[in-house]
Amino acid sequence: MVYNFDEVQSRKNNESIKWDALKERYGKEDLIPLWVADMEFQAPLEVREALLERLNQGIFGYTALGDDFYQAFINWVYKRHQWIVEKKELLFSPGVVPSIVMSILTFTKEKDTIIIQPPVYGPFEASIKDHNRQVIKNPLKEINGNYEMDLDHLESLFQAGHKVMILCNPHNPVGRVWDDETLSKLSRLVVQYDAMVISDEIHSDLVFYGHQHRLLVNYEGMAERTITFMAPTKTFNLAGLQTSIIICKNEKWLAKLKDTFYKMDLKINNYFGQTAFKASYDKGELWLEELIKYLEGNMSFALEFFKKHLYELKINKPEGTYLMWVDFRNLHMSQDQINHFLVNKAGLAFSDGLFFGEEGRGFMRMNIACPRTMLEKALIQLEKAMRTLRL
Repeated sequence: MVYNFDEVQSRKNNESIKWDALKERYGKEDLIPLWVADMEFQAPLEVREALLERLNQGIFGYTALGDDFYQAFINWVYKRHQWIVEKKELLFSPGVVPSIVMSILTFTKEKDTIIIQPPVYGPFEASIKDHNRQVIKNPLKEINGNYEMDLDHLESLFQAGHKVMILCNPHNPVGRVWDDETLSKLSRLVVQYDAMVISDEIHSDLVFYGHQHRLLVNYEGMAERTITFMAPTKTFNLAGLQTSIIICKNEKWLAKLKDTFYKMDLKINNYFGQTAFKASYDKGELWLEELIKYLEGNMSFALEFFKKHLYELKINKPEGTYLMWVDFRNLHMSQDQINHFLVNKAGLAFSDGLFFGEEGRGFMRMNIACPRTMLEKALIQLEKAMRTLRL
């Protein structure tokens, strides 16, 4: 491999939420943090070199997004996803969550309803409630540890007049990369009931062997009914640079959304963010391919470790993302007890399953995007803690 993902990088005292907020959030600093969804790997060398070149210019004035910014993304999604998009269909955004908020403000009014599919990324629900909209839940169906969409229930919600939904694909936290059959059925329902889909596809480049990311917008009738969000931030570990992009082929919708962004003065990119955006999409493909292989190795290691040493806990095999959804329900603990056990007995910081909705009760999310030595240490600590429960 060209890139070394085994190298351990210290992130303490660099204002990292994942590391420096441990005391505030968990009450202890000496924990292995496997919670926040960013990676313990340096961004691609090519990106860092581009940022250094930008830094050395020494003047950090206002910037404009040139054609090369958009073309980098256009080239990337065509090569990786065989998706043809045009510059006129794109809009800069500082992040996917701000994009969700702006879409809610643009296309709904107070008291309107919005469908989500829990357990799902917590800011979906928060973004709806924070702006006085109503959350309508279409929970995923758990079948022998695997998750499926409940499309019959979703249809009943559409029939009842709920016409806006937020999709997560690949799904955070359960790791599903929605298959063709599921997305075909979903798209037919959306078209039939003339609904709108706000589609978070930020993990679209982090898909494991044997699976393929499919864009909802490419299904029949969906180009006019879908707003898609993507970013290099998860793919290349650039979350702190606050750069993402909105893709919308519905001209009227995009014009309305652009108007909302401009009224909020969210039209100027971070000086370094646009540099990293271009460099990652132009030069980061080899790094990504090697990253996915490394993550697959971490995933296999974790699955085998759980099977041999943590057999009371159930864990799914994700199809995408670098997140694993761990089922603690066999321990018959409350959520507070699970958190206390992980923090005080195992020395670990996981994401609380309730962050993803009530449907996450009894679960925890574990981030495996770290050097294998760090992952192994964390799992050994968990296994030692589990021994105390077996006595």
